[in-house]
Amino acid sequence: MKKFKGLAHIHSNYSDGKYSLKKLKQMFKGKIQFIMINDHKEMMSNEKIKQMKNECKKISTSNFLAIPGIECKLNENVHLLVSGLGKRRLEQLRTIVHINKEFLKKRFFNLKSIDCIEVWNRYNDGILPNSKSLQIFTKLKENYGNLHATGGLELHSSIQTDIIIEVLCEKLTEKQILTSIKRGHFISYSKNIILFPDGNITYLKNRNMLFVKNVIYLFLRKVAIFGRKLSWKPKPILKIYHKICGEK
Repeated sequence: MKKFKGLAHIHSNYSDGKYSLKKLKQMFKGKIQFIMINDHKEMMSNEKIKQMKNECKKISTSNFLAIPGIECKLNENVHLLVSGLGKRRLEQLRTIVHINKEFLKKRFFNLKSIDCIEVWNRYNDGILPNSKSLQIFTKLKENYGNLHATGGLELHSSIQTDIIIEVLCEKLTEKQILTSIKRGHFISYSKNIILFPDGNITYLKNRNMLFVKNVIYLFLRKVAIFGRKLSWKPKPILKIYHKICGEK
């Protein structure tokens, strides 16, 4: 068995991402072995989805794999990532992102069809997993034992690659990568923590300092977003924010 490193939850310019698939390959080749594209279904026609799928196949090689996927809205806040387009439903990887308690009360599908819950969204949660998402995951896992906790970048225009998905399988193929994740043969990690599929976390640095740093990051992110909406650019704050989150 071999270990393959990849990046999950990436948006390309087929929807609202900044970079083309070709550019993403140039950026990440040599650093990781696979990327999982999840472009917004609502922003693409069936023809565009087909083009994205074909381009993923075209740029994939024996040492770099681009896995095509989409992101669908389940409601205004909660979304579903489907990775492995063209495969049978049982072979696809299906991940819920931005999960919340309100959604659980009104859910309209069987969670047995879900493989993972993204409890660590780099764009929204920062350098640590979302505590509320983890609590929901832990509760769900009591009834749905095959659920796995995972992390994802939700990369649009940033250049940070600090959540790595390390998958254990024999070959770098779409089927083996997706199957291994579905079976829980992976970890999500950064230089700060390791997130295991069962939701447990190993801290690689001082836990309290990481919490403080993450609170600062989330505050700066809110200020930056607020400033953008008002066309106001607080340069010192944006500079610190960009340094922490990796955005240009």
